[in-house]
Amino acid sequence: MACDFIDELGKSPTVTKLKEVLGLQVSDWIYPTYVNGFTDDSSSWRSRYRKIGRQVEVHINVKNGADNSIILNLQSGFRPPFSQGAVLSSSTGYKKLQIRSDGSVYLKGTVDTWINGVVLFNV
Repeated sequence: MACDFIDELGKSPTVTKLKEVLGLQVSDWIYPTYVNGFTDDSSSWRSRYRKIGRQVEVHINVKNGADNSIILNLQSGFRPPFSQGAVLSSSTGYKKLQIRSDGSVYLKGTVDTWINGVVLFNV
């Protein structure tokens, strides 16, 4: 039943329920190492990624760093089969992000005070 997916607060599916009801393999969150001067924008909402079944969920929340550069690299098994483009929120509007098949997560353009968003893709 659909209500079996809802957590005790009535908001969204919990990972435990997804595993139990759908039989999906859900990885633990991976907290990446940044490159090119990027840092977490907030200690309460860090960049991270995980896999649920065949879908990878990547959360980006960074500041600082170099313009037109790689933010972080995804581990093998979490990389898209071909490059994925996305648009993320930033302190001055929106920024283009590219997740490449080699696992590099690349910011196109200049770095603002903060950049954040969520990207989903299948592997």
